[in-house]
Amino acid sequence: MPRGVVDLEGLKSPPAEALRRMAPPAGLPFQVRKLGHVVLKVKDVKRSVAFYTGVLGFRVSDVYPESMMKGGMVFLRCNADHHCLEMFWGLDHVGSDDRSRPPEEWRDAHSLEDAARSAPPGQDTTLFAK
Repeated sequence: MPRGVVDLEGLKSPPAEALRRMAPPAGLPFQVRKLGHVVLKVKDVKRSVAFYTGVLGFRVSDVYPESMMKGGMVFLRCNADHHCLEMFWGLDHVGSDDRSRPPEEWRDAHSLEDAARSAPPGQDTTLFAK
């Protein structure tokens, strides 16, 4: 199906409905309140939605099936906005000397696991369980 065409049957398909039903568990010890816009291309949409709903507490707003968007697409939210622009974690701060981290300390990462495994000096990548 060409891009821009709304597939009403695909929107109601069992895989789209299964994604739509994913929700955060009760009692998360935190709540994400505001994000900007982020687009992630992932290999496993269902697994990614499970992470964002189950671990970060997001909710599903809409689902585009494969027939509408190659690979499928899910809009997630952490507040009343339909979907949320950017997520920051362990973001470096500019020092009091007005200098940021030097390029020789930058790390290229292609997954969360890579980022945690090879964090730059001083970056705390400790994950705490509840």
